[in-house]
Amino acid sequence: MLKFFIKSARMVIIISFLAMFLLSWNAMASQKNIYRIGYIEAGEYWTYTSTLGAIKKALETSGDLKRLGWKGKKAEFPKDAHYSPGWDNEKQLIKDAKTIMNRKDLDLIISAGTAATAAILKANNGSMPILGVAVADAVKSKFVINENDSGVDNFTVRIVPGRYKRMFQIFHDVVGFKKLGLIYPDTKSGRQYCNIDDAHQVAKKRGFEIIEYNKIGPSESTEDCLKGIKFLIGAGMEAFFIPPLNCFDWEKNDVKMLLDLLIENKLPTFAREGSKMVKSGALM
Repeated sequence: MLKFFIKSARMVIIISFLAMFLLSWNAMASQKNIYRIGYIEAGEYWTYTSTLGAIKKALETSGDLKRLGWKGKKAEFPKDAHYSPGWDNEKQLIKDAKTIMNRKDLDLIISAGTAATAAILKANNGSMPILGVAVADAVKSKFVINENDSGVDNFTVRIVPGRYKRMFQIFHDVVGFKKLGLIYPDTKSGRQYCNIDDAHQVAKKRGFEIIEYNKIGPSESTEDCLKGIKFLIGAGMEAFFIPPLNCFDWEKNDVKMLLDLLIENKLPTFAREGSKMVKSGALM
């Protein structure tokens, strides 16, 4: 199988998933030489935007995909098939997931993020191919049976075994902190995409303490995160894990203010979202 990797922020997206789906599903679309792709996210987030942009660019420009039979074929992303109800609108997300799943004019649905993927799988009709991207932990979220099999014939998601535990292990290897600070929304999805359980497992094995602040609201505002970081500083944290929260979204919020506070207090930081954070002051 051709592996075509697109680097987008911290992620590596396997574009060949798209090729496999679109070449093997929906004969009608093949006859028209146009594949229509729907997209759903719970709300806007910079890694979702960059990932979708990378996918679109790959489908438009890749000569490698043409060798798989794409010559003369096109992929389009209809504007009316792009769903993003907003982070504090769970009811609308569930409604949008049902709507996009029941559409007859699409050949593939891309679900970005844990919340949107949960919603789309709940609405799954068993036939429309679904590609999950930017999912925090598909196994713990119970989207898939295990690391080798999704258990859902029309759903594919990329999994890197042990990825999130390694983040905390490497961070501790380098810094050797005794108290790690974590902030997150106290919800099932919030604990998953901030990797709380993985952090606790590594902490138990390594012997360091975790200090938590979980009063982050649904919008994950800068104000909430600022309060959380100040609370952790007062509680004596020695290092901070920068989670994938909206308050750390460079497109919408004042991330520099949060990083400056951490730097001023000489706190080493590990950013799950990758090089953009490091360029702006995160240690790792």
